[in-house]
Amino acid sequence: MVLYDLVARAASAQWTSSTGSYPYTPLPFPGSGGDAKGFAHYRYSADLEDGSRPVRVLETFPPAKSNGRIEGSYDLMASSLKSGDRLVVRLGFLKGATSGLATFKVLWWDGDPDSSWQAWITITDNYDGKLEERTATVPADAVGKRVYLMLRVDAGASATQDAAVWAVARVERP
Repeated sequence: MVLYDLVARAASAQWTSSTGSYPYTPLPFPGSGGDAKGFAHYRYSADLEDGSRPVRVLETFPPAKSNGRIEGSYDLMASSLKSGDRLVVRLGFLKGATSGLATFKVLWWDGDPDSSWQAWITITDNYDGKLEERTATVPADAVGKRVYLMLRVDAGASATQDAAVWAVARVERP
């Protein structure tokens, strides 16, 4: 059972970008492709680096600057996480983004002002002709909590061709 589909709910997220320091720049959703501040939007029937063509993917392109970052913060999940819940992701780059290199992250936060965002999964990927697929069980510290979620892409030294896509990003309960 899908508890929370981050790709499907991308329009409800608060999207921002930065170059490693505050303040973050608010971004609209959907954003305009080619915006130097970064953008997030859906792509339909887009060719991906592995040759697949999903019906819809979420493209998250960091700012065109060194150490650019784009992130979407999602509202509090409606239900508490349970032991055995898992995060499933399938991610990579659009076809043709041959020098793409980025770090993809899904983070969680319980809303406690004395705590901070915690990584659920972190994947550094480059354009290599295949998509990365991972499944990660719920972190022990998140069990029993309703949490906020965040999708994030860090560009690193260059954002050239970092046409990062999330084909799947969802929380499931077996």
